[in-house]
Amino acid sequence: MANTINVTLLKKQITPIGESRFAKVGKRVDEYEGKRRYVINVTFGKGSPTEKKMKAACDKAFELAKANDAFKGKKWNPMCQKGYEELDDGTLSFRFRTNAEFTDYNTGEKITKKIPLFDKHGNKYNSAEIEIGNGSKVQVSYDVGAYYSSSTVHGINLYLHGVMIHDLVEYNGDDCGFTFEEPSAEEVFNGTDNDNAKDNENGNDSSNGSADTSNDFVDPFAEPNEEAPF
Repeated sequence: MANTINVTLLKKQITPIGESRFAKVGKRVDEYEGKRRYVINVTFGKGSPTEKKMKAACDKAFELAKANDAFKGKKWNPMCQKGYEELDDGTLSFRFRTNAEFTDYNTGEKITKKIPLFDKHGNKYNSAEIEIGNGSKVQVSYDVGAYYSSSTVHGINLYLHGVMIHDLVEYNGDDCGFTFEEPSAEEVFNGTDNDNAKDNENGNDSSNGSADTSNDFVDPFAEPNEEAPF
């Protein structure tokens, strides 16, 4: 089997604020086919300017990868992985991931990595105790990389470095998949909210508001003094 070519196109980029989906970066780890990874998917609002600009940046990375000397002579499939996927409702979900373990070359020992998790004030969370739930408002620190294993296995990866959590919705594995609404003042007064009050006390705000997309977005691939083309 041919060796995989990996090239880092850009380091330490920061996303605008978006909403997390299926995050496994704290207590939980994604395990698939014997591989353990940290993963977080982020959306920025269907059709929003931020979503469009994030997509344009990933598409531009794909074009840069094709032109990179490390991949000279390689054929690229325009439908390959570019760091995002389209959901059933048309929303784009951007996937950031990294291996959860690495091997110490001196000792041969497998070491578990820890993904730094911060609140918006710069305070670190204990990653062994926190679980990021869907709808949390987050920013992600990441590298943009390209890989090529074969004519059918290649693409763009967004390599996860860390997460800043602006508004934490803690993961609750017992919510049965429901999305709950905040009780109205009348419901609280009449005592009709029942067990939802306990969820709210625990910080499980599952409101379905759209992500904050007001952040300024800088094209990570623009040359100095070059105005971003989008």
